[in-house]
Amino acid sequence: MAGPDEWTLMLKRHKGPKPGFHQQHFRSPKSDQTLDFRKHTFSSDLDSTLTFTDCEFFDPVDFSGVHFGAGSVDFSRSVFHRGVNFKGVRFEGEVMFRRAKFLGNAHFRSTHFQATPNFSDATFCGGRVEFSDAQFRATAIFQRVKFQCGLVDFAGAKFVNSVMFDAARFSPVEDHDNTQSVDFSKTELGDGEFSFQGAMFNGSRPEARSSQTTPTLKVDFRGMELKASALDFKSAQFSWTRLDLSKTTLQARSVSFDEVRGAHSDIVLDGATIAGALMFTPEHWAHGSIFSLRDVVIEGQLTISKLSGQLVPDLRGTRLSHPLDIHLDCYSRREFVTTADSVPPDSERVTPEPRSRIRPPFRLQKWAAPYRVCDANDAARFRRLKILATEAGDHRQALDFNAKEQRAGYWHSTKGWRLVLHGLYDGVSGYGQYVRQPLVALLKCTFLFFLLYLLIGVLIDVPIPKDFDVFDKLAGALDFAIAQVVPFHGANTDARKTGAELLFGNDVLIPWYVNLLAISQAIISVILLFLVGLGLRNLFRLR
Repeated sequence: MAGPDEWTLMLKRHKGPKPGFHQQHFRSPKSDQTLDFRKHTFSSDLDSTLTFTDCEFFDPVDFSGVHFGAGSVDFSRSVFHRGVNFKGVRFEGEVMFRRAKFLGNAHFRSTHFQATPNFSDATFCGGRVEFSDAQFRATAIFQRVKFQCGLVDFAGAKFVNSVMFDAARFSPVEDHDNTQSVDFSKTELGDGEFSFQGAMFNGSRPEARSSQTTPTLKVDFRGMELKASALDFKSAQFSWTRLDLSKTTLQARSVSFDEVRGAHSDIVLDGATIAGALMFTPEHWAHGSIFSLRDVVIEGQLTISKLSGQLVPDLRGTRLSHPLDIHLDCYSRREFVTTADSVPPDSERVTPEPRSRIRPPFRLQKWAAPYRVCDANDAARFRRLKILATEAGDHRQALDFNAKEQRAGYWHSTKGWRLVLHGLYDGVSGYGQYVRQPLVALLKCTFLFFLLYLLIGVLIDVPIPKDFDVFDKLAGALDFAIAQVVPFHGANTDARKTGAELLFGNDVLIPWYVNLLAISQAIISVILLFLVGLGLRNLFRLR
């Protein structure tokens, strides 16, 4: 068939309850000729189903401008080998493309779907998919659809009811313009739910020798207006993907990223306005990822938890109407010490690493100065989180963010001898958060100096009295060491004198190097006592 006249004639000859075709092969009379049915009306008063099930279209098909009547249209399991054009088509009834295959370009631009369009389990590959400016008056179903094409375009589309992309797979391939994008920009969504539960967004992995570390798949929702009840990405998976929701207006009761998984992927909501709650609780999200909420206005509750590795949410300029609920495991002492040399699993390994990592010219002890170098902007992100925690009255969390802010500055704003001091302060007390660590350090310090005093007392050349007892040396070394712990207390003067007599004898002057050790111990002990007190103060401080 070559045009609408032949098509109309075949419909008139069909006497069954379901006019149409089944398992038919459509070819144009001449090679490379388009199967043209433009501006044709398919019986607007038809109430039965028009079927094209299991058909194959071997040449380009053009339905642009066609008006399908109130009856349903079924293209289930059909195969379009060289593209299809439904531009400006109006479907009054339900239209089904279940398990259909689009092996070329699929154009649905400005198409009107008055009833439910069902694309479940369909496959788009080998070209571009365009639903720009399309209108969906009923629930749109794209469940388990596979998008394997350079561009998936829903820009300017209008959804009046729910949209379901559950378990859909977005794995675009580069087209002739080297494009890999999914475009939902300036989309309008009405009542219902916008669901991407279990969806997968997989960008192309850069070659092993490539210097590219940024996501290759762009998923663009910029400027979208969402009036749906929920925007749900629960259990979605992202790989080498940038999900951009910048400057969107989300009137949904909730925006959920619960149990999502991502690697080398970014989620950006900069400048968005969210009327409901936002929840970001990934199951796994790491390896050079970004979660940015800069200048976002959130009127509901913001919940962020289960974050680890180097993912630091960026809330600079964010305005919240409720206290921040956030729990981070990233940038802890454990993270710095144990993962600096860790190797990611083979499935997630990439060269080069997404974050810079520089070894200093000399390697200090890990407890003194961790050498892992992180994003220079993370310090500012933690500073904003610290301010939000302080405003919420969460003193414990504010201390934690302060510690992480300082750690994120290692080898950036903190260098040289200041890095050594920061490393010691962090290693001993966690920037004033801990009581046990400085207390244990004080006990270890006292025991170490006790051993030094005992060794000196045994080796020093002094007369040994007849009633000498080895336990006197032990008691003397212990008294002398404990006396330096609180040197400013009067009772310690007598303890120091007694310990010195037992160690060195009554008539022997204390060696100068012992005095030097005693002064060093006293200084260290005072510092550790101060850190113990600081930890106790922060522990029992009223929130």
